[in-house]
Amino acid sequence: MTNKPPLDLDSLFSVHAEENASPTIKANIVQNFAESPINVWCNYHVDAQNKDPMTEFQELRFSKGKRHHNFVNETLFSSAIKLSFDSETDGFKQVLELMSKGTDGIIDMPLICKQLDMTGRPDVMRKVNDNPSIFGNHSYEIIEIKSAIKIKSSHILQAAIYNRMVGKIQEFTPPVFYIINGNLEEFPYYTDGHDEMLDETIQYLIKVINGQKVTPTLRGAHWPWESYVNKLAIKANDITLIPGIKAKRRDQLVDAGLETVNEIADASIENLTDIKGIGHKTAEKMSACAKALTNESIYIKQPVPELPKAVTEVFIDLEGSSEYRDGSESSTVNYLIGTIVRKNNSAGQFVSFFADTIAQESDNTKEFFEWASSLEAPVFFHWHHYEHTHLKSMGMRFNIPLNTIDFVLDRMIDLSPIILESYAFPIFKEGLKEIAQYLGFNWRLDDVDAMGSIALFDKFIQSNGTDIDSKTKILTYNEDDCEATKFIYDWLTGTPINQTHLPSQK
Repeated sequence: MTNKPPLDLDSLFSVHAEENASPTIKANIVQNFAESPINVWCNYHVDAQNKDPMTEFQELRFSKGKRHHNFVNETLFSSAIKLSFDSETDGFKQVLELMSKGTDGIIDMPLICKQLDMTGRPDVMRKVNDNPSIFGNHSYEIIEIKSAIKIKSSHILQAAIYNRMVGKIQEFTPPVFYIINGNLEEFPYYTDGHDEMLDETIQYLIKVINGQKVTPTLRGAHWPWESYVNKLAIKANDITLIPGIKAKRRDQLVDAGLETVNEIADASIENLTDIKGIGHKTAEKMSACAKALTNESIYIKQPVPELPKAVTEVFIDLEGSSEYRDGSESSTVNYLIGTIVRKNNSAGQFVSFFADTIAQESDNTKEFFEWASSLEAPVFFHWHHYEHTHLKSMGMRFNIPLNTIDFVLDRMIDLSPIILESYAFPIFKEGLKEIAQYLGFNWRLDDVDAMGSIALFDKFIQSNGTDIDSKTKILTYNEDDCEATKFIYDWLTGTPINQTHLPSQK
């Protein structure tokens, strides 16, 4: 038996990389492209000055992802190797040496594959014995680390491209690759089950890199290109300006020859319901919203139902974060229950219940329910179903007496369906902030929104409760949310609108 000659690492390097050239595509772009093709188009074809600045919430998400990544490496892959390097090519040379030596694991080091025109840094390359490769009687498989609990198809495609790259390099493609999620669960994915989707994604990606345009749609881009792409969609009068029309619905309408808001406004309900998947109720909603946008005025759908009168009116808004998990079945910590309480037409008083720590959510919830059940004949007005859903969940999770939970839940009224079933507004999103601002309400803080509140709460927690400025901003923002809910209630119960269309207040 003849011995196999030692592997020529210099020759192997030259097959897959060049000293002074970098591949066109970074592997993480495959994930970005799967989530938002127009983001990648912007990366390659739009001046970087058009990017949105990073917000505190985005900084929080990146920081959280990095912390999770480091925790997984320290917990599950403490024996894996990570070497420093001056360039991607230098790092790749070291990776080939480590693979040749049979290192148990390699973390966060570059792969380069000239054949695929790709480079990237897989999170973990784990040694597998008895699966031979050009490196000997062992090979390497791919493990990607994600802080998300639910694995997306874009995550899978990113891991799949790393799997393909390592397969080219070691001349053995692992039949399975893995993803570890935010709960430290490791999920296997079979290579042959994702090859076709990966091929299609890469082919489309290459076309976009080479200049093929991607249609701009409202909220079709992610940070840092969201504002830029939204402006393009508004300029094009794209049908995604109509609330509720997302990618799948847009494709249906475009296939039917309807691409602009004006074309939806001019279409008959019968024409819209002729499109597969669009029922009469959906068609009426799209038509009303399109007419409101086209005419830049409120469109009346039906009379507003009479709202109940209460001795005590409570306008309630919760602030919650899924950035913390408490080990229970809940993935959301509701750190603030804010209310505006108005009795006998008084000006209203802000009453809040703030959890200064994650552990205080339980006591904070109990305090709220005790207070709420002590009010005289209250009605709790809120916006959308979040408050009802989470107060019910919190009440059950923290063992609040059922009669106390029911006392609150049975008196809750969601203003969102009431106003939206009666009116269509000339706005692109039917949220509390958009409708209240259109009607004339203004928030005091320009730099805080729901995501910003989550980031501020994280800063407050990280400061061990000493960052009073962040807490004050959270409370101010929440109080304005409660005031906005009251503002909409007062608008609904004020002087009725008699015109079919109202002049724009913009």
